[in-house]
Amino acid sequence: MMKNTDTAEEREMSPDNSTLYIGLGLGLGGYATATGVLAGFVCPACVVAAPALLAAGVYQKIRNRNPTDGSRLQSEAR
Repeated sequence: MMKNTDTAEEREMSPDNSTLYIGLGLGLGGYATATGVLAGFVCPACVVAAPALLAAGVYQKIRNRNPTDGSRLQSEAR
């Protein structure tokens, strides 16, 4: 049998979906732009969902930053 080597910290960490949200937002925004140029209309859900996905991804990226990195950079700037 295989040995389970996961540590408690790895099991407790939630997956980081911020990059997925940013990618989906960019893809949906690109799709909406292409259909707007080619067909002359844009799906109303795309207009709302693309910025929402981008904002959610950026918010998660900022929230998941390591707080010690910011304090280290601030102390080095002084």
